[in-house]
Amino acid sequence: MERFFQPKQKSIPSSNCASSLATTSSRVLELLNSTKKSRAQFNVDDLISDLGKRPPIESYDPNIRDDVTMAYLQKGSCQPHGHDFPRRRIENDNRCFRNEWFSEFYWLKYSIENDVAYCLHCYLFKPDRGGGHIFTKTDFRDWKHKSTLKDHVGLIDSAHNQAFAKCTNLMNQNQSISHVISSQSSSQQKNYRTRLIAVLDCTRFLLMQGLSSRGHDESKESLNKGNLIELLNWYAIRRKKINEVLFSNAPGNDQMTSPSIHKDLVNCCAVETTGSMINEMGDSLFSILVDESRDNSIKEQVAVVLRFVDKSGQVKERLLGICHIADTCAQSLKDAIDAMFSTHGLSISSLRGQGYDGASNMSGEFNDLKALILRENPCAMYVHCFAHQLQLVVVSVAHRNVMLSDLFNMLAISVNLFQEMSLARPGDTRWGSHLKTVTRFISMFNATIDVLENISEDGISLQQKSMAIRQMDIMQDFQFKKDQDIQNAMRLLKLCKYALQNMRDNGWDTLLSKVIQFCVDRHISVPNMDDIVISKGRPRRASQQLYPMDFNSEELLLLRPQLDKFLMLVRMDEAFFNLKSISCVAQKLVETRSSCYSPLVYRLITLVLILPVVTASVERVFSAMNLIKNDL
Repeated sequence: MERFFQPKQKSIPSSNCASSLATTSSRVLELLNSTKKSRAQFNVDDLISDLGKRPPIESYDPNIRDDVTMAYLQKGSCQPHGHDFPRRRIENDNRCFRNEWFSEFYWLKYSIENDVAYCLHCYLFKPDRGGGHIFTKTDFRDWKHKSTLKDHVGLIDSAHNQAFAKCTNLMNQNQSISHVISSQSSSQQKNYRTRLIAVLDCTRFLLMQGLSSRGHDESKESLNKGNLIELLNWYAIRRKKINEVLFSNAPGNDQMTSPSIHKDLVNCCAVETTGSMINEMGDSLFSILVDESRDNSIKEQVAVVLRFVDKSGQVKERLLGICHIADTCAQSLKDAIDAMFSTHGLSISSLRGQGYDGASNMSGEFNDLKALILRENPCAMYVHCFAHQLQLVVVSVAHRNVMLSDLFNMLAISVNLFQEMSLARPGDTRWGSHLKTVTRFISMFNATIDVLENISEDGISLQQKSMAIRQMDIMQDFQFKKDQDIQNAMRLLKLCKYALQNMRDNGWDTLLSKVIQFCVDRHISVPNMDDIVISKGRPRRASQQLYPMDFNSEELLLLRPQLDKFLMLVRMDEAFFNLKSISCVAQKLVETRSSCYSPLVYRLITLVLILPVVTASVERVFSAMNLIKNDL
């Protein structure tokens, strides 16, 4: 008590009394500010799933410790199933953590960062005295002695079981004091449930359609209160049961339409959707598609999409999450991906591919995101987005044409001169940006000429005036080449495609005979095209080179016979006729249960399918983000 209040004295001068009161008030304010600061610093999203990185529970302020404990229990465990657990030497043996221990000891948590095991229940509720701290504050990594895990549980009144009982009681809301105080009748609970389901259904509909929820004016006098409230009104008019529990028929403090409640419901939908996707993927190998962009609030956001093959053999690309990052350096992107993997129990050792748009902070050779991931997992092969590669090829070919190059140079100068006129700047890696620039330039052509005339007369410097005159002359005197119109160009393109296809189908033998005759006339040895070519050097299988962690030496010996049987099956079974893609082959293998008889072939096909091709899925994520997170 002496820390917060001064002891009462019998006779104190008035000046001392004032100073004592001021000291007491300052200390009380300091205590309140520290409590508020502790509450302000607590954020559920900042909690780390890896127990090896978490601060001790005693370090949190007592006023928020229960909230932190509840958040940890709701966040769940860190059990990275499928992780490649490192081995360490213990008494002349190389031992490692076993994946099946998660099923046998449900309370067991593993820290990827420190390669140690913890107990979440004891971390939250175990007392400081008695029982030791081998699973809370100190490390457990004695993988040789599994009996230590059973000894930790102990008898029914052990410290571990007492901590587990406290966690169970805390998660049981029916036993909480707040629930007892605010206990409601069964009819009120039924109305609340009906109201919650109605709001949740509308929220799910808006999320599925990618529509914004809130309106700029949601007052009673507003004619359009936003998509969420308007949809609830439409729902209530058509369902009497819903109308009886919404808006004016609901308690004033339980309307379920406030922005904070709506954000909680959206977050719940996101958690359930992501959990369903993780369950669908299971322990399968996967690839990631990553891209970063700015939202309407000028904050950098990074989106991560998983590409995997489900149990039916179908390729899926699913959004794992969008995360805000302070900057776009490679290390920040890597930390964001590690945080997502840790939250959802994914391991980087199961990663087999990474696809980016070719930006330098992602696809460089040394300290970029690709290199950081390859250092941890050499099997995570990098694939440059093919759509961005095609865009770069088209831009490069266009710049080789003199007239097109002059056109875009003129447009670039116009963009630099008229930045305030909303002329879009073309980008080599942004799809459709050149077309957007040309379209806006055509629509603003007359206004651009007027501005150039004003600059040529009233420009600040002589250089600016001369540039405006030169740009105006180029724009007004630009002549397009009229040798071939667009119809002739399309006709020539179709003719070229037909000639190439005809040469491929009917002209190969003629071309080969001419080449052979050319070699014979000049005494050049002609190889036999039907001979088997043996490559020089030590032969190495492609599967061994690309996927050393997925095929051991014994499986490599069995892979060739399974491939031969698979080829015979595909040529004989009518079910495999007229398949259009490798994905269809994988699905047909699962449908006919042939994947059970050729598991190595199916595994090889799966590894090929999960390799990323384009980053269009990530681009669509940002398009949806701009629709939902708009200027409102």
